[in-house]
Amino acid sequence: RVAIERCHTFLANTLRDYGASAYLAGRKEAGSLAMTSVGMACRCFLNELGCYNDEILRTADLLLAEEVPNDQETPGGASGQLVKDLYYTYYSSLAMRQVGGEYWREWRKLYRKPLEAAQVKQKLDARGRYIKGSWDPADHRWGTRGGRIYSTAMALLALEAEFRFLQLYRVSR
Repeated sequence: RVAIERCHTFLANTLRDYGASAYLAGRKEAGSLAMTSVGMACRCFLNELGCYNDEILRTADLLLAEEVPNDQETPGGASGQLVKDLYYTYYSSLAMRQVGGEYWREWRKLYRKPLEAAQVKQKLDARGRYIKGSWDPADHRWGTRGGRIYSTAMALLALEAEFRFLQLYRVSR
């Protein structure tokens, strides 16, 4: 129980007024979309008795505003990061799935088809290695560091976010 209480304290110290999470406690700069999504996912899984409902919804609104400005849906998201940053794609899809409802329906439309389209269709790479069905690390942030296995694993985790965990709480206004 002490570890959970420390998590609550940490999350409280990293939230920004407008919904972002920077994960640099005590510093006021903005958080990245990826870290904001991680913070939202943490709050979703620690949302005992709805203690984080307002923060979760503020963050969900922030992420949707970044990816769907002026109510104009852009496949792959308007920020240019959704689908290109698979870490962000995974954590945002996991968190939005937990929020559910219209948030999840809108988010799923943004990333699912572009991510599926990014899957490699050719059988072999230039060195003769089998790559069909994977995701090219050169096309994704952190992919050159994590390689093809990282890129493929993160893409698959994002695609199966709606099946991986039951929706624990229905967050609503």
